[in-house]
Amino acid sequence: YYMKLILFVFTGMSISSTNLNGCKELNKCKEDQNTIVWKTTKKLQWDNFIGTMSGGFQFDANSNIKIRLEYILKKDKLRFSVCTLFLKNESFYRSAKDTTEYILNHEQKHFDIGEIFARILRERLLKLSNDDITSETLNKVYYKCIETQEIWDKKISKMLDSLNNYKQISN
Repeated sequence: YYMKLILFVFTGMSISSTNLNGCKELNKCKEDQNTIVWKTTKKLQWDNFIGTMSGGFQFDANSNIKIRLEYILKKDKLRFSVCTLFLKNESFYRSAKDTTEYILNHEQKHFDIGEIFARILRERLLKLSNDDITSETLNKVYYKCIETQEIWDKKISKMLDSLNNYKQISN
């Protein structure tokens, strides 16, 4: 039984998506021209943001972060790989004046949050017993991670709404 699962997290909004494809062997977390793998020793740089801004974008920058889960389930034995990836050609900044250290650090935090969710996913997968390892259980683990993201999205939206009277005040 082979499956591939992908979770996307975007700056400014969270969009979760599954992509279930055949997976005969696990891919190691590898970088390429468009992809940076999350590492404690490697921080984002402005030259990593090579995408093109879409019309009407209202934020200073956008980081496209992907959490990739690939797993192989054979004879109730689970092997998996979870990677947090930054997609260069889908990440961008609005203009050169927006390329401050403060904004770059903010975008790095989005990447770091992606790694937090990848670690939660790894932890939950490692805690499964052999009896629990079915495609149904793996999907439950995945959707539990999505629910956690949705809870945070709601908390953030609620906080923003509660402070709505204070957005754009000039004194």
